[in-house]
Amino acid sequence: MAAYRAGLEIRETLARRDPGNTQWQRDLIVSCVKISATDPSEATACLKKALEIAHTLEASGRLAPVDAWMPAERSRRVSLLEK
Repeated sequence: MAAYRAGLEIRETLARRDPGNTQWQRDLIVSCVKISATDPSEATACLKKALEIAHTLEASGRLAPVDAWMPAERSRRVSLLEK
C-alpha cells in the first residue's frame, strides 16, 4: 500500500505540473484504481477521482480508444460501492 500511495503522490505532482499530458492523467486513473482495490476505506473516493479524470479525458477527446471502457467501468464500480 505504501508503494501505491507513493506512486499516486508522484503521479499527482506530475499531472499538476502538466495537466495536458494525457499519459500522466491516465497514470492517475491507474493509481486510484489500484488503491481502491487494496484499501476498502478509500475505494469510493479513489474510484470517483478516477472517474472524474476519465470523464475529463473523454470530454476533451484525449481518452485513447483503447481506454474507452474506463468511464463506464469506473461508474459501474462507484455505483456498486455506493449501494
